[in-house]
Parts: sequence; structure tokens; C-alpha cells
Amino acid sequence: MAAQDDEGKSLFPDGHPSSPLHHVNYDAINPVNNDGSRLSSPASNKEVVSYWSLCQNRNFSCLLISYTITHIGEWMTYIASISAIEQIHASNSKVSRLSISFLAILRLLPNALFASVGGVLADSYDRRTILFVLDLMGAAVALVYILSYYCESVYGLYFATFLQMTVAAMYVPSRTAIVPLLVAEGEELKKANTILGLAWSTMQALGSSMGGVLTQWVGIQLCFAFDSFTYLVSALFIWKINGRYNPVELDERLIGA
Repeated sequence: MAAQDDEGKSLFPDGHPSSPLHHVNYDAINPVNNDGSRLSSPASNKEVVSYWSLCQNRNFSCLLISYTITHIGEWMTYIASISAIEQIHASNSKVSRLSISFLAILRLLPNALFASVGGVLADSYDRRTILFVLDLMGAAVALVYILSYYCESVYGLYFATFLQMTVAAMYVPSRTAIVPLLVAEGEELKKANTILGLAWSTMQALGSSMGGVLTQWVGIQLCFAFDSFTYLVSALFIWKINGRYNPVELDERLIGA
């Protein structure tokens, strides 16, 4: 019997507590395999999820490894860029702390300019494909650092930094949007975001320290080359994520549910 108010009128216009407009079958938006079959649903939110069990989720683990490796390379390159600028100025008998400040500004500016572009891409195309392509672009950009250092061009290093951070700014929306599709909602999603946040903080410290050590031991050019290699490894792990994550397809399955 439909619920009624004190005057005997139905509380729901259609006589049902949830109309098709409000009832959503979330199973319908699960990503699908490349052959068109639907991926199995993540573990139920009611189950107790440990951080270890979450890391055993193959797709999420691939994303985590990709994310971790990329940030190691980025922070190593930042330290190597500072060393390169100082070395170039020293060879020209110049000292300019303003150059380092400008480098820091160039690392922050692209996020304000291009994060929205990344959001549009994440809402229009397959997020896994976007991450893969941007990783390949990042590998190419890292080679620009090597060329700029070889030519002793500070402006070339500025340009490479701006390009790298532009790629990073467009990368974040797709990376953020794909996480809820790899794990279950609720506690599992919270722990997944916690792990990614911890990975970012750890790699910031580790990558910076490694950048200083490797710059001293193996040289600036090899640090830049290692950064390019980390992007390629990151792209490999992104490619190993199963399923299609096209928002248009997800919306069509949601509407058809």
C-alpha cells in the first residue's frame, strides 16, 4: 500500500516511493572490458576493507604505481632544473635567484590555466586513454629538458617546465575521475584517496632527495633522462588497467538502466 499523509493523499504522485527518474541502478555504470563485457562490481561497502586488500585490487594498484612513479620523476626533474639553472648562470659568471623564483612560478601557473581543459577532456573521452596519452607526452617533454641543458638555455628549461606542468595539470582531472570507477564507493573510496594522498607526500620528499643525490652522482642530464623513463613506465601501468572508462558510454548505460 502506498504511503499516505494525514488527509489520506498519497505521498508519492505515482504511488511508488521511487520513480524511474530518481531510482538509479548503479550496477549499470560499471566500466566494461575491451570486449564489451561488464567488469565485475567492486567489493561491497559493507565489507571491512583494509589498505592491503585495496592494494590487491589490480586496476587500482596499476593506477597507484603509475601515480607514484610519475611523481618521483617530476620532483627529481624540479631539483635537477634548479641545479641546471645555477650551473648555466655560473658558467656565464652570473648569479640570479630571480631565475629560481620564476621557475617556481612556472610550475604553479599551468594548473590555474589548464586544469579546466583537463576537466573537459575527462568528461569527453576515455579517462584511461587520456592518462596514457598524457604520459607519453610527458616522456617527450622530459627530453626537452635534455636539449635545453645541452644548449645551456635557461629559457629552454623554463619552456620545458611550463610544458611538463601543463601536462600534469590536464592529467589530474582524469586521474581523479577514474578512481571512483576502480574501487567501491564509501569506505573503500576514502581509503583509496588516502593512499594516493600519502603517495603524493612520500614521493615529494623521496623524489626531491633523490634528485639532489642523483644530480651530484650521475649528472643533470641523466636525471632528465630518468624522468622520461618514469613517464614511459607510468604509461605501461596505465595501459594494464582493464576496462573502458568513456564518460559518454557510462552515461548511456545509466540512462538505459
